[in-house]
Amino acid sequence: MSKSNGVRSDRGFADLFREAESHSDFWEEQAIITFTEDMCLAMERVGISRAELARRLGTSQAYVTKILRGNANFTLRTMARIALALDSELHTHLVPQDSSSTLSQEVNQRGPHRAGQSGAAVEGEARPRPSAVPVVG
Repeated sequence: MSKSNGVRSDRGFADLFREAESHSDFWEEQAIITFTEDMCLAMERVGISRAELARRLGTSQAYVTKILRGNANFTLRTMARIALALDSELHTHLVPQDSSSTLSQEVNQRGPHRAGQSGAAVEGEARPRPSAVPVVG
């Protein structure tokens, strides 16, 4: 039993996490965190700065920073442009809820800082960049 701010709780971290997973805000934020973490990893892999990414995207460095902080409501189109600018591909998919592990299960197995990471930016996995991809903005 724990006591925090005068409130008694018999619930553990896993219970609180399962409850959080029932709210859409949780999943929205998780998607943003996963994408921006992958974006940071890809920037490191490619060896480019925020300023260079902004130049490749034709936008400001401030906007790139806003995306990385999770403060921009970016579209799939923007995400695809970012992926191309980082010599990467964007993959999205829908998985039935009952067929995949929940994030709380991942947290219990991997820890809270590793859960939800897609591993999309793995060193040494070079993918050819499409030669003529129209970028629509």
